[in-house]
Amino acid sequence: MYYFLRHISPLVVVWLCPYAHAYDMTRHERLPLTLTSPRPPPQKLHHATQSLTSAQLAPMNDSELDKSNHAKDTNRLPSRPLIIKSTHPRAAYQHKLTIVDRKQTRHQLMRMPSIVETFSPSTWLAATITECLVNSRGDNSMLNSGLSPNLARNWYWSSDMKSLYIQLMEGVRWSDGEPFTADDILFTFNLFRFDPRQMQTWLDSGITDSYLEKVDQYQVAWRFAKPQSHQASQALKYGVFCPMPKHILSTWLAEQPDRLAAEQALKQLHWQEQVPYVGIGPWILDAVDHDQTLMLKRNPYYWKVDAEGRQLPYFDRVIYSISDDPVKMVIKGRADVTRFDQYKDYAQVITQLWQPKPTIQAQFFDIFDKGYALQFLMNEVSPSSTLSKSMLKERGFRQALAYGLGETTKTKQTRTSVWQPWPGGLTEASKYYQPQTSIFYTYQPQKLFKYLEALGFSKNDDGRWYLSDNSNHDYGQMLKWRLGYNASDDNAVQLANGVVTRLNDLGLEVLAVAASSEEDLQNQISSYDWVIKSSSQDEHWLGGDPSRGLLTIDHHQGHKQSTITDDDRKLLNIKIQMLQATDALKVKKLSHQYNRLETEQAYRLGLGVMQTGWISSSTLRPSFRLEDGWRGVDLITLSSWP
Repeated sequence: MYYFLRHISPLVVVWLCPYAHAYDMTRHERLPLTLTSPRPPPQKLHHATQSLTSAQLAPMNDSELDKSNHAKDTNRLPSRPLIIKSTHPRAAYQHKLTIVDRKQTRHQLMRMPSIVETFSPSTWLAATITECLVNSRGDNSMLNSGLSPNLARNWYWSSDMKSLYIQLMEGVRWSDGEPFTADDILFTFNLFRFDPRQMQTWLDSGITDSYLEKVDQYQVAWRFAKPQSHQASQALKYGVFCPMPKHILSTWLAEQPDRLAAEQALKQLHWQEQVPYVGIGPWILDAVDHDQTLMLKRNPYYWKVDAEGRQLPYFDRVIYSISDDPVKMVIKGRADVTRFDQYKDYAQVITQLWQPKPTIQAQFFDIFDKGYALQFLMNEVSPSSTLSKSMLKERGFRQALAYGLGETTKTKQTRTSVWQPWPGGLTEASKYYQPQTSIFYTYQPQKLFKYLEALGFSKNDDGRWYLSDNSNHDYGQMLKWRLGYNASDDNAVQLANGVVTRLNDLGLEVLAVAASSEEDLQNQISSYDWVIKSSSQDEHWLGGDPSRGLLTIDHHQGHKQSTITDDDRKLLNIKIQMLQATDALKVKKLSHQYNRLETEQAYRLGLGVMQTGWISSSTLRPSFRLEDGWRGVDLITLSSWP
C-alpha cells in the first residue's frame, strides 16, 4: 500500500509542486579584483533585484496594523525589491495563518523567545522572523556554493581567496522603518563571533582567524588570515550573518555599566520584555497569550515581492503554537500547516488522504532524509565501568555490535514501511549519497558472540556476558552502558526501546536514560555512553557527526570527553581535504571515501532513516520548496485558494 500510495499520490493529493518557486537570479561568478586598490573597483553585478514600474504594497487588513503610522508610509518597499517567483498568480491577501509545531522542548511558549533563540534560522519559529545574507538554492554546484541572494545581492572573492566582498540590498528597512546597513552586519558579527555555537560552526567549515570590515554603507569585506575555499561562503546563510538591529541593541548596551558583561547578558534577554522587538523578516513578534501561542504580525517594510510586484507575505498574521500531536490539529482544522517526521504520523496522514473529501493535502518527499543512529561518545567521564567504556574504543567490538543490531538483507533492499535501514553515514538527503560506499551490517549475532568469547567473556546463569578470564584485573565484571535519548521525540523513544530489547536479548545490559528534550540531552551528555541521534542537514554533505569531536568545541563540559584515535585522524584528514577543495568532483570522491571509512569503523550505527513530509489545510494553495537545510512549505509564498 505504501509503495502504491507514493506513486499515485498526485491523483490523491490536491495539486502539489515540489519546486514551488525559483529565485530570479543568474549564477554568481568569481569576479576579478585589484588588490592594490583600497576598495574593490566597480563590478558588473548579476542582480537578484529588479526595478519595478509599479509595485503593490500589501494591504493592512488587520485593524491594528491599518492604524499604525507605518501603514501610512507609501514608500515601504525598496526601489529594487527582491523578486520571488510565486507559482500562484493572483494570490489573495488573507488575515491569518496558523502554524503548529511539535513540542520538543521543556520550555513552554509562555514568553517571548530570547535574542539568542532568534539569532539564526535553525528553528521553524526563527525561520519565520529571521533573514540572513543568502539562502540555499539547493543545486549541486560547489563552485557557486548553491546559494541565492537575500539581504546580500552579490558577493565575490578576491584573487588570493583571503577576502570575501559582500554587497547588500539597498533601501531595505527594519520593521520600525530604520534603514538596514552594513553597520547592522558589523554589529551582529562582532557581538556573536565568539559565541561557542558560532565558533564550532566555523571550525566545522575550516574557518579560523577572520574579521569583518565595513567598506561603505552597503558593502562589507570578510577578511581571512589564510586563503579559503568557496565552501566558506556557506557561512553567509546563518549565524553572525543573520543581522540584528544595531540601533535597538546598541542603545540597550550603552545603558549598561559593564559593557563586557552586558554583551553576554544581552543574548539571554527576551524580546519585548527587556528590549523592543524590531525585525527584518516577513513577520515580527507581537505577543504571547496564555494558550502557549505566539502571535506574529506582518512586517510593513518587508522587502520581497512576488512576480507580479505585490509585496509579500500574503498573510497579515501568523499564529505559532506547539502541540503533542500537530498532525491531528491540522486534520481537525485547528491549524493550517505542520510537518510530519514521526512514524506514528503516517497512519493519520494516509488515512485522511484516502477519505472521499480529505481535509488536508500532503507532500511526501522523494528521499529518505531523517536518519537516526546509535552514537558512541567515547565518553571518559560517564558513570559506567572502565571495562565497558574501553570496549567502545575498539573498532572490532563496534563492528561486532553492529552485527548484533543489524538488519536483514531483505529489509535493506526493500522499502516496506516508513523506515529504511541506514548504515550511519550519508543519507539520500546528501547530494553525494551513494549506497555502494556504505558498509551495511546484516543481523549476524554469532559474530558478536565469537568476538566476546575471544576476549575472554562468557555468559552467566542469567544469560549475561561477564569477563571470565581470571587473569584480567576486571575479572567478573559485566558489560553495561547508559543510553541517552530525547523522550519528546517519538522516533527516538521507539528506537531506544528497540536497542535495549535487542541487546538485552543478546546478553548485553543497556540502561535507557530519558532526557526531557534535545536541549537536556546535550546538557547531560557526559552521563551517557551512547545516545540516539538524528541526522541533520548540516552533516549531510560531509556525512560527519559533530558529536564525534573531530573538529568541535565541547562547550557543555570543561574537560576532554573522547580519545582521538588513528582512525579519527584518517577521517579528519579527509574532512580537511574536502573543506579545502574547490573541485566539485574531488569533493564527491572524498565524500565517498569518508562515508565508507565512517561506516566501516562503525562510529555510529545507523538504526534507520525515514521519509518526512508536510501537510496543510486543503483550503491553502501549497507552496513547497526543496533546498539544503529547508525541505518544506515556503511560508512566504503560501496563499489561499481564490
